[in-house]
Amino acid sequence: MDTVTGPPAAPAAGPHTAALGMARGGPAAATALCSRLGLAGFGLAAAGLRDDRVAQEFAAHTADAGLAVNCVSHGIRTPPGSGQRWLRERDALTAAIDRAAQLGAPTVLITSGPSSELTWDEAADRLTAHLAEPVAYARRSGVRVAVENTMSMRAELSFTHRVADAADLAEMLGGHIVVDLYSAWQERDLARTLARHRDRVALVQMADLQMPIHAVPNRWALGDGELPIAAQLTMLDRLGLGASIDLELLGPAIDEIGLETALARSLTVLGGGRSGPTP
Repeated sequence: MDTVTGPPAAPAAGPHTAALGMARGGPAAATALCSRLGLAGFGLAAAGLRDDRVAQEFAAHTADAGLAVNCVSHGIRTPPGSGQRWLRERDALTAAIDRAAQLGAPTVLITSGPSSELTWDEAADRLTAHLAEPVAYARRSGVRVAVENTMSMRAELSFTHRVADAADLAEMLGGHIVVDLYSAWQERDLARTLARHRDRVALVQMADLQMPIHAVPNRWALGDGELPIAAQLTMLDRLGLGASIDLELLGPAIDEIGLETALARSLTVLGGGRSGPTP
């Protein structure tokens, strides 16, 4: 991560949100967790919202708790050169957009899917063509479609591994980006890339990690790993992105201590802007 010069920044602005994925405990547990921790809201996986009743319960519980669903995530798994399979993929993305609109979520997070036999540029061109209609539909629905960068070892999920790549694809789509700092912490010119595309940033996802990485997910609570969290927070604050932080914590280390403990530790780090192991 490149260095941003200037005076020390204040701690990252809040309130913050957390990615809860399938939220297997259900709407009541998700909203209770966020309320206890002082989170502003949470993100959900589209796959967990296919049942109308479940979606309606999330809408009711978040409204009652004064919380917000900040995004609905949809992972594209169909290579852009797959032809007819893309009809089903478009339908699934459209359903995710509808759920986001129903829940008042401003963002649908997507991964770009595998490129398969295509080059990056070929995959981006075809994906842009496939997504033109859903992105336009999302815009009419008051929802923004945001491309997330991912780790290169997860090529089955995405061919956009750098924030710069996600931003280029988002520009082609007329969309936004979700910045996963966990995957991009060593990216060259990251601060300059974020500054250049600041208006496209929908969310900034954070987690810590410990090396070496032999399997994924390998996310840790902020301060429990080896990433330069304090430097990341300083960068985000100087770019005016401190209020966009979304904690994405999952994996064995999170399971061991429990999600609530991991979120609480991470929120302490966000509040103090410090790094290093949490006692």
